[in-house]
Amino acid sequence: MKKVVIAVCVVIAGCANPGIVQISPDMYLLSRTDRGGIFGNASAMKAEVIEEANAFARSQGKVAIPISTRDVPMQIGRRFASFDYQFRLVDPASPEASSTSPAPRPDVVIEQTNKSTVDVRTKDDSAKSKDVYTPSTILTKANYWAVIIGISKYKYSDQNGLTNLIFADDDAKVFMRALRNLGWSESHIKLLVNEEATQRNIMIALESWLTKAGPNDQIVLFWAGHGFPDPEDPEKVYFACYDTDILIPATGYRMDRVRTALEERKARNVILFADTCHAGKLITRGGRSISIIPRIEKMRREEKIPKGWVFMVGADTDRQAIEHTSWTNGAFTHSLIKGLSGGAGGYESAGPKDGVVTMGELKAYLNSAMPDETQKVLGVAKRPVITTSTGDPDIWNLTLQVK
Repeated sequence: MKKVVIAVCVVIAGCANPGIVQISPDMYLLSRTDRGGIFGNASAMKAEVIEEANAFARSQGKVAIPISTRDVPMQIGRRFASFDYQFRLVDPASPEASSTSPAPRPDVVIEQTNKSTVDVRTKDDSAKSKDVYTPSTILTKANYWAVIIGISKYKYSDQNGLTNLIFADDDAKVFMRALRNLGWSESHIKLLVNEEATQRNIMIALESWLTKAGPNDQIVLFWAGHGFPDPEDPEKVYFACYDTDILIPATGYRMDRVRTALEERKARNVILFADTCHAGKLITRGGRSISIIPRIEKMRREEKIPKGWVFMVGADTDRQAIEHTSWTNGAFTHSLIKGLSGGAGGYESAGPKDGVVTMGELKAYLNSAMPDETQKVLGVAKRPVITTSTGDPDIWNLTLQVK
């Protein structure tokens, strides 16, 4: 393993702050530990670290550009919360200075081994089993993109077993409103419902419109509607588009093609929400008990998805999400919107009540609220399935809130 050890003295090449470690001519690392324990404030600590880095940059006549972060949550009796912030200094006149989220160095892992050394190595040199993931630090409206699809009415409904749904189109519309309330730019949201959600339009949205997203951006895909398998090859699972004829599976949109379209964007983060069931007053969306979960788990096992993806879905083969006239949305979307609207903030101490809902807080909320709600209305608890493509807990600090 190639290893570079940089000795850090009290005075470091122009670095007057002894807490800031210089790891290359223009790259620095600032680490902080919140020793307040349960009385500490991890969010305030992070804000202080970022402001300290910015102040240091100003003292050098430069601008601090975030590269990566490492956020270690507190575990009572075991460790304090800590936060590592890696940044680079650039000239104010540099084009990078106008961007708050430049391209990171995905090939570099930075580990502070003690107070006076920094271990810098590439991922190839690191242990192969180590799951390294660094989420974006600061995003603006320009970094958020969403494709939202909801189909209640199908062109070939009541033919070959494909039924119309009740709330799938409303699911999509209310999710779009939730994103707008979180500060998203309308021009960065592509909404396709019912007749608009043809196979061609969905393909254009995912494979052409989304090319505007860059490598530091966050992409969200929300899909509410039917799912079905190819009867000749059940491994091929399709989303039903408005103009899908399920007797001709290729008129649907294959799930692995959806994944490929998103992978090709090479975005830092992808969050996929799917509410995939329904039928009559209790409609089973995907009535043939088709699940997207085995496909997700298979992709994850085979490491075919980049790090930085989160999946939150309303149903699997034996946990079919449902919709009921007691709600105005599918059970999953009903709970999802309540969570994003503030219900998940600080839920069960999954995070601070700071007005920003993280994916970790949303996960905790959905895992509790959805089964509680369905138990109350249906007499049986229905649970969401939530997973990620990385084992790094930092992934759950992602948020849909535009800073």
